[in-house]
Amino acid sequence: MLKIYSTEQNKFLEEVNKIEAEVQRFISENWENIFPHLTFIKTEFPLEGIVRSDGRSGRIDILAFNRKTKKIVIIELKRNSDRNIGSQATDYRDSVEDNFPDIYYVITQEFDIALPKLKELSRNSIELILIAKSFSPTDIKRADKNKGEITLIKYLWFENQLFLFEYLNNAPDGLNEKKNSVKLAKSKNTNRNKSKSANLEKPSPDATGDRDSLLLYFKPHGKCKKTSEGFLVLAGSKVREMSECCPPETKRQREENASKIGTDGTLLQDILLPTSSAAAKFLAGCSINGKKAWKTASGKTLNEIMGE
Repeated sequence: MLKIYSTEQNKFLEEVNKIEAEVQRFISENWENIFPHLTFIKTEFPLEGIVRSDGRSGRIDILAFNRKTKKIVIIELKRNSDRNIGSQATDYRDSVEDNFPDIYYVITQEFDIALPKLKELSRNSIELILIAKSFSPTDIKRADKNKGEITLIKYLWFENQLFLFEYLNNAPDGLNEKKNSVKLAKSKNTNRNKSKSANLEKPSPDATGDRDSLLLYFKPHGKCKKTSEGFLVLAGSKVREMSECCPPETKRQREENASKIGTDGTLLQDILLPTSSAAAKFLAGCSINGKKAWKTASGKTLNEIMGE
């Protein structure tokens, strides 16, 4: 059993049990530090129809894209060791492969994620990353036989907000030190731009993560910031009255956030919306293309930035 000793407190640190949702949230909020080689797409990505072998639909814990291999990545998390994690991830992989054009459309159009052209992507070799507290020897042997398509990551959480993250195979370049030594990350600073405690390689300047940190403007309405969870419309932005062509989804979002909008139309609190178009429609009160509406301070559109 792995134990961590604190030289400051002169004691072994106790392991802490975290629910699966907390682990998922921590990874998402510290994405660029933990997975600098992957582009974040979405948590709880829905898969419709008969996905599981028992006839149910499914939701991928985290969907991502490997910029180096140009492959979609399915990440599945389990609080404890789970013999079904492999079969569940395999079911999801089969569903993505069978519906690849539709999945590609949702990623690029609904979630505004820039990917290479469809024909340039490998649709028949989806990568799997399985994260759990432990794996059986059979799990590890099976992963090793899949030629890099299945990555196993073991995690443990300790008091003092210490998070251990160990690649059991396929550690990407820059993360493996002395045979995949443990990585400790403090989860206190969950702000992705201020997370300095994680002992992990930071992404290169041209990585998508740095683009995500850009402040975007939609003049004269307001500004927003792209995050791993969507587009954060910032307080102080101006919300216009809804026009007759205002989409139903935008009307619903306005109603849900009515208490956050002042009587003069000023946004009183930050509001997170799933796509750039949703954020633009929320402010403009009508149908509008967010990729063209949102621009950087230098005047580049979001579409131009994501295409670079």
